[in-house]
Amino acid sequence: MEDAMIINKSAYERGFGHGTIYKSEFVDLNDKKSYFARDPERPDLEKTIDIDGLPRPRMIIKEGDAYYS
Repeated sequence: MEDAMIINKSAYERGFGHGTIYKSEFVDLNDKKSYFARDPERPDLEKTIDIDGLPRPRMIIKEGDAYYS
């Protein structure tokens, strides 16, 4: 066998080989208005961003959604 791989069934069922893609986005932090939570002046962010300013747990973020405030 030239191109073969033996995988443990249990490891496969737990997600062995699952891939995740991370993309970088640069944010200008020199803005005079900075929040360490969700921006209170933007109520439209409530659907995707939790009170701490990060995406809600188990939230699927789609293109165009805000994921930080």
